[in-house]
Formats: sequence, structure tokens, C-alpha cells
Amino acid sequence: MNVVIGLFFILILSVIFAFVLWKFGIRDKRVYIFFAFTLLIHISAVLFIDLTDFQPFSGGGGDYNSYHKAAESISRDIRQWNAFPERDELGGVSHYYPVIIGYVYFLTVPSMVVGQLFNAWIASIAVILLYFIVLEVTQSPKWAFSIGLGANFYPSFLFYSSLLLKDVFVIVFALASVLLILHLLKRFSWRLFALFYVSIILLTHFRFYEGFIMLVAFVVSWFLLSREPIKARFTNGVVLLVLLGFIPQMFGMGYYGLATLQHYANPVIVDYYQDIAYTGKDVAPAPVTQEPVSQDQITQEPVIQTGFASTTDVKVDFSSPKAFLTSFPKALTFVSIGPFPWQFKEARHYFALLETIPWTALSVLILLGIVYAIKQRHPVLSITFFSLGLFLMLMIYISNFGITMRIRIPVFLLLSAFIPFGVVELNYLKSRFVVFIKKKNAIS
Repeated sequence: MNVVIGLFFILILSVIFAFVLWKFGIRDKRVYIFFAFTLLIHISAVLFIDLTDFQPFSGGGGDYNSYHKAAESISRDIRQWNAFPERDELGGVSHYYPVIIGYVYFLTVPSMVVGQLFNAWIASIAVILLYFIVLEVTQSPKWAFSIGLGANFYPSFLFYSSLLLKDVFVIVFALASVLLILHLLKRFSWRLFALFYVSIILLTHFRFYEGFIMLVAFVVSWFLLSREPIKARFTNGVVLLVLLGFIPQMFGMGYYGLATLQHYANPVIVDYYQDIAYTGKDVAPAPVTQEPVSQDQITQEPVIQTGFASTTDVKVDFSSPKAFLTSFPKALTFVSIGPFPWQFKEARHYFALLETIPWTALSVLILLGIVYAIKQRHPVLSITFFSLGLFLMLMIYISNFGITMRIRIPVFLLLSAFIPFGVVELNYLKSRFVVFIKKKNAIS
């Protein structure tokens, strides 16, 4: 019965979403059919996980249990006319994902599967955003459909978006931010910038470092890739720089997040995340002598409860220049196309190969696509700035491949937008090779 109620709820939400798209001038019926197909795939994944309790990495533990309990408590409070829950009711987190699920429970029933179905609906919106991103950069509905369809079967995305986790909101706001960046680089307007500003605030709220990285990616993209005249680019850029710096400050991280950057750049904190946080050792980091960091900032992103069998010893070593140069390529390879079979400690970890094998093959096209975009100075390069920033963060602080696969989802989805350009570049290289061979044969 709970499943039926959840399905009816997301059906109502889907009708509202379709109405909004229609009001925004989206008249292509293929978009609505594709959204319905996408939603069906994610609903199926939720029902499969709910029936089988499929958990290849965490071993049954995870944040979703605490989110569910907090959401249940919040829904009870709402029924008692307490619409604004206290911070101690959020299950030990500072973001408001449990509140959102609490309202979902209030409108339906307090069942985890209902929250998971709601996440499936949010994930489907993320795929539609990816569809619009690819359509914006390629102007090809066929490529937009193909990339969006492939995203539906991206294992980590399909799995984690089917659990009661905040990741779907991180993905949605990351993709929305990139879509807005592409439009802003093409033609700037303060209305679009206001939407982008709100999107970055929401992304920062749900995962602060991704919001900060997206902010930096936009600033770099604006000065390097904007189609605005030079004078307008720098005039508007100065104003944008001033305004964007206040977003991290809203969350107690200091102007442009300088207080938080100082905190996490401390070697003691880095060592804690590299050697302790994901090993199961119950050891707190040593006190750090620096300016105090606000409590909101510290609790913004707690260490995710996970299966420690997924922890690896791959990390960036800062002990010496030689150690750094040796460890950096290994860590970058791990976060970008890993994990690898020799890092698996349990049989269930081999499910990761369903993702890493095809992704390794696609990464060749993505790299070629990036080369093509560089030659064309295409605004889609803004995706590489965000991707590189998030990869660097993962390399330095995360040594658990289950968490790495979960956090890098928006990067993988966004990088897939380079595949069409990779095909163009590959065909160009093939044609050059054919010409080279013909010339060589002619000379012979």
C-alpha cells in the first residue's frame, strides 16, 4: 500500500513538472516521453532495491537510516503544527534534506520507500537537465536523447539516487548550475545570474565543497570563455566576483570560504581524512591551532557512515616533491576511472566493474572531446573546471571508493556531454590518418 501511495504522489508531481516545462515553452513531445521513460527506470530501481535490500558497498549501513528516522520525527511534528523543526531534529546534520523528506512523509505516509520514490522523481529531473545541457552544447536532440538514456543506466547514479540520500539534490543543483553557466557564457543576463546564484546557494547547502568548486569554475569560465565583449566581461566580472564571495559566507565559511579553506588545508586535517576517517579507527583529529571555525561549517559535511572494506590506500602524498609526483597520477587515475579489481576486498565490490569498464572506454572519447572543445574555445569547457576541482578534492580527502563513486556522480554525468565532440574529433583523426596512409602509399 505504501508503494501505491508513493507512486500516486510522484505521478502528481510529474504532472506539475510537465506543466512547468510547458509554461517555459518546452513543446517537444519527445522530452515528456523521455521523462516518463526515465522515471519508469528509476522507479524500477527503487522497487528492486526495496525488495532485495541490494547494498554492494555499505553492507547495509548508511545515512539513509538516520535520514528516515529524522524525517519520521519531523513529519510527526508537522502534524502537530510545528512546521519548522529544530536543528537537533535533523539527525545530526546541518542540511535540510530530512526536512524535505519529512514533508513528503507528512503529505503521504512515513515509509522509506515513499522517500525513495520521491528521490527517483528528483533523479529523473536530473536526467532531463542533462538532456538540456547536451542539447545546448550540441544542438542535437539525438545526442541529447542518447546521452540522457545512457545516464539512466549509469550504475552509481541509478543506485544511489534510489536510496534515501541527499545526493539527488546535489546532482540536480550541480547540473542546473552548469546549464545556467552555459547560458550565462552565451548571453549574460541578471535574471539568469540570479537563478544561478540561488542554485549555487542550494548546492552549497547540500554539499559545501561542490558549491565552492562550482563557484570557482564559473569565475574561471566567465573570464576565459564568455562570449561577452571584453569590456562588458570585465565590468560585469568585477560585480560578479564581489557578489559570489558572499555565498560561502552565508554558511559560516568566510568570504569566498577562506576560513573553511584554511581549516581543511591544515596538514593535520588532511592526514585525518587520508589515514583515519575512512578506516574505521575511532580517532579524532588533533587540535588545530588557527582561527576558530563555526559549528555549522564543521558539521556541514560529516564523515559518511560506510563499509570500511571499501577503503583503499590510494592518496596524494605531500611529504616530498618526489612522493607527490609519484602519487598524484595514481590518485587521479583512481578517482577518475577506478576502482580497480585489485582494490576489491569483498565479492560484492565487483559490481563496480559494471561502471568502470564502460566508463574507461568512454573516457577516451571524453578526452578527445575535451581536446576538440579546447581548439574551439567552447563554453562546455566550464565542465572541465568543475570536474578537475572535484577530482582534486576526492584525491586529497577521500580514500573510500564507495564514497568516491557516490560523490563523483555529477562529474561523470557532466563529462558525458563531451562524448559527441569526442566522436567528431575521432572522425577527424581517422580522416587525417587515412590521408597520411594514402600519401605514404603514393610515395612508395
